[in-house]
Amino acid sequence: MTNSTIGNVEAGIVGRTDLGNFKLNYRFGVSLPTASGSDGMEGMLNLYTNIYGALADPANFSAALPDYLTIRTSASPEFELGPIFVRADLGTDILIRTGDVPEDSAEVMLRINAAVGVDLGGVQLAVETANSFLLTQSGVDPLSAVGVTAALPLDNVTVFGGVSLPVGEGALGDEQASTTIILNTGLRLNF
Repeated sequence: MTNSTIGNVEAGIVGRTDLGNFKLNYRFGVSLPTASGSDGMEGMLNLYTNIYGALADPANFSAALPDYLTIRTSASPEFELGPIFVRADLGTDILIRTGDVPEDSAEVMLRINAAVGVDLGGVQLAVETANSFLLTQSGVDPLSAVGVTAALPLDNVTVFGGVSLPVGEGALGDEQASTTIILNTGLRLNF
């Protein structure tokens, strides 16, 4: 059986400040609730597919949630030492449930990510960890993954791909998470 879904569409502003070997990227965005729904059996399959795909990058887990408008902010310091780079990403997502929901329908998610990599002059390779923590609910396991990624910048588009492994129980449960390897690819448009 196969299934295809669409996640939430995000629009935002990205900026960058260069200070020699130190760079600071920052982002503000809004993610609209366009993810495939969760009504009925087909909807549950769509939701499962979206969540499974988001586990490749827990920092973008909110893209998988139907019926959520998300306000996203982040700051990403990056240090370059020749071809080697070290990058971190710290951010928050404010998840606002849309539609018929109880009064307390907002959640806050903290994102903490890190990467170490090498720029080979056209392709960047990195080892990364991505982590999301739900701050507004106690007892919820963080979503975490480790992975290897490659990025190829081309004019106004960056093509990327990677292999990641969910770590810990998170959304899948301990047994399934330990046997799951996720392949992902994508495009990032640069305007």
